[in-house]
Amino acid sequence: CGCVPPQGRRQVSGCCCPTMSAKWGSKLALKLSNLAETSSKESLQTLAKWIAFHRKRSTEFVAALSTLLPTTASSSTRATLILSVLHELMVLHKGDDEKWDSLADLRVQLGEGCLLPIADKLPSEKLSELLSEWDTLNAFGGPTLIRQMRRKLSSSSSSSSTKEAPVVKQ
Repeated sequence: CGCVPPQGRRQVSGCCCPTMSAKWGSKLALKLSNLAETSSKESLQTLAKWIAFHRKRSTEFVAALSTLLPTTASSSTRATLILSVLHELMVLHKGDDEKWDSLADLRVQLGEGCLLPIADKLPSEKLSELLSEWDTLNAFGGPTLIRQMRRKLSSSSSSSSTKEAPVVKQ
């Protein structure tokens, strides 16, 4: 594109301008759209490992997921598929402390930027199940995000139950 990298930074590969970095979000969206509903666990893990390998692009990934997840939340199967990829990312390297710690910022960014804002719109059974495992692993470095997501889930389920069973006054 002919841009010049900021002073003190060298151009490694590709381009440094924002339009080129946005391509990482597009790449992720394409990879997610190519997943079939019957994708194997290995396919989900491969995508999770790709995201982890390119974790320096986490800002672009979070931006792409935060626009993609709300549009798929109404489709339970598609949202569950994306949640499965995120879950594989959340539990990646759980036995290797050094690698686990290297993904800590990415996990928190995904939790704060993608999952928390729409936790009440995602498939509640699946998310509740995942939250339990993430809590056990301390995936977000503390209980705060887990509690906030559970609170959103419980407020969403209590509001939907009041909608389903209206009180009739006699």
